[in-house]
Amino acid sequence: GSSMRSMPPFPMRPLLLLGASLALSGCFNPFACSPMGCAKAVDGRARLQPIIDAVVAYGDAQGAYPDSVAQLVPAFLVALPDTPDWVARSGQSEWWYYERSGDGATFSVGFAYGGPGMNHCGWTSDRGDWRCSGHY
Repeated sequence: GSSMRSMPPFPMRPLLLLGASLALSGCFNPFACSPMGCAKAVDGRARLQPIIDAVVAYGDAQGAYPDSVAQLVPAFLVALPDTPDWVARSGQSEWWYYERSGDGATFSVGFAYGGPGMNHCGWTSDRGDWRCSGHY
């Protein structure tokens, strides 16, 4: 018998990693957009950046992140973000979320958008950057 183990010709994990690195490098279908680069993703991140900044400022001042974004207004944030047209057309009302860890030490903010598939963008305080993924 052969000592070589039989392997499928195309192992899935390296292909997924290759796909992710290609998407990050900008080599993607020119007729689609990457989850990070789609107009809705760019718009959503821009609308939520003031929330992130306000939560961080609140955390610096209070020693923990707020239970609710309502606690940010008006001292740390003038108003919560407007609902974008692309969300209103989809019939969604709550288009973004804020979640705080139980101990108040970390938080995440994110949103979903459709078109052509379902996509999600999220920001977490422990990572400190946006990540978007989905079926673009």
